[in-house]
Amino acid sequence: MIDTGSMGNFVSPAFTKVTKMRVFPLEQQLMLQLGCIGSWSKITHGGTSTIWIGNYEVDVYFDVANIDCYNCIIGIPFLRQTKVILNFARKTIEIAGNKEHLTIIRPNKTLLKNEDIPQLQNQWFDWYKHRLSGVIPKLPPLWEVNHRIPLVDEKKQYVYHLPQCADVLKQQLSDKIRLYTNAEWWVLKSIPQAAPMLCIPKKNGKLWTVIDCHKRNENTVKDVTPFPDQDQI
Repeated sequence: MIDTGSMGNFVSPAFTKVTKMRVFPLEQQLMLQLGCIGSWSKITHGGTSTIWIGNYEVDVYFDVANIDCYNCIIGIPFLRQTKVILNFARKTIEIAGNKEHLTIIRPNKTLLKNEDIPQLQNQWFDWYKHRLSGVIPKLPPLWEVNHRIPLVDEKKQYVYHLPQCADVLKQQLSDKIRLYTNAEWWVLKSIPQAAPMLCIPKKNGKLWTVIDCHKRNENTVKDVTPFPDQDQI
C-alpha cells in the first residue's frame, strides 16, 4: 500500500521471509504505536529491497515492523526518493519524470442467476482441486526448526505402560500405519525407548492417535519466566 501520510516505509516480518529479503539489526530501536499489531511495537530490524515500477528500478529502505492489515507500506520517504507527483484531478502519477495515467477499475455489476451456480461450483472445484483432494501422501518440504526441549536427566529411562487399541479401532489403526509408513511420515526404527501411542475413539467413531508424553514432560526443565510487563516493553 502507498500511504501518503506515513513517515516511513514498512514491511512485516512474514513478508521478509516470503520474499527472502535481507534484514539487519538496528543499533537504536524505534517505537511504533500506530498501525501496528498490539498497543506497543518496537522496530529492531531494517532491510533494503529493489522495487521495479515499469522500467524504473530503485533500492528502497524498509523498517521491519508488526504492521496491521498490510504486508508492505510505502510512505513519504519512497515518494520523495522517487520524486513522485500525484495528480488526483487528472488521474496521473509521475515517477522520476515519467508520467503514467491511472486506470480506475470499477466492479462488475453483472448479476448472477440461480442457473449459474452449478457452473460456478464446477469451476471452483477445478481451481482448488489440489486443496480439496485430501492430504498428498508424501513428505512436505523440510524446514529447519529452531526448537529445543531441555531435560532434567537426559539418561533417564522411562517406564511406560504397554500400548493398547480397541478391537473396533484396529482396522483403522492398521490403515493409518500403512498410509503413514508408505508416505514416510512414520519410519520403523529400533530405538532404546519410546513413548506409547494412545488410540482414542472420536465422537464419530473414527480413530484419534495421541502420543503419551507425560513421563517426558515430568522430566522437562520448567520455564518459570513470568510474562513481561506490557507497559515496560
